[in-house]
Amino acid sequence: MMVLGAWHFAHVSRGASLWGGVLSGMGVGSVIGGLIGLRWRPTYALRAAQLTFVPFAALPAALAISLPYAACVCAAVLAGIGSALFGVLWETLLAREIPAGLRARIGAYDAFGSICLLPAGYALAGPMASLIGADGMLGISGAFVVLATITALLPRTIRNMRSS
Repeated sequence: MMVLGAWHFAHVSRGASLWGGVLSGMGVGSVIGGLIGLRWRPTYALRAAQLTFVPFAALPAALAISLPYAACVCAAVLAGIGSALFGVLWETLLAREIPAGLRARIGAYDAFGSICLLPAGYALAGPMASLIGADGMLGISGAFVVLATITALLPRTIRNMRSS
């Protein structure tokens, strides 16, 4: 989304400033999500963590269908809220549920899956957008977020894991 979102605004007047405004909206949403995360104690934290990431799909979807700028900023705020809440709940779950001796290994796998593969995604975004169009790729990325969340919630042990 970072590559294609920037591309989305590259061909309009003041595009860089507009994209900066969208990203600022995500930052504002992240602060709001973090503040919510300070107080919220869901009974099913793993389910809640997965579901809080769904709003992240709002931003690529808004860009894909070329919603007005204000709607894109609002979608970015929602994406930031969801992303921050996911982070708070996920890190809390790791600290509470993973034995201390395994946290470093689990954290390494988590980082690899979450962060280390980003450059490959950035490198593939342009060629994929050339094949199917940037808006199509943004739409696919939004749909992928929702599909991945649903898939992660399929196992009953994930959906019904109670917070300790």
